[in-house]
Amino acid sequence: MKSRDEHGEEIALIERVKELSCLYQIASIGAVHHSEPEIALEKIVHQLPAAWMFSELATAEISIDRWHFTSNNLPKSPHVQRAIINIDQKK
Repeated sequence: MKSRDEHGEEIALIERVKELSCLYQIASIGAVHHSEPEIALEKIVHQLPAAWMFSELATAEISIDRWHFTSNNLPKSPHVQRAIINIDQKK
């Protein structure tokens, strides 16, 4: 039987693998669609929820200039994680 610490470490490792897998998928999408940013962003937004612990409850949103993408309907939840992304030195 695993100790609580071992179980916690196993969960942390599983979550890290999910994060790295998501990053790999995003890099692959960028490589394939590097000259088609709208297509790349549409694909990426659907890939992002897989990186979160409760991916079935997660929603991703990307807004850049005239483009706005979501992986599904945005919930009315107070739980938000935001990141500003710089592209060509522009926020």
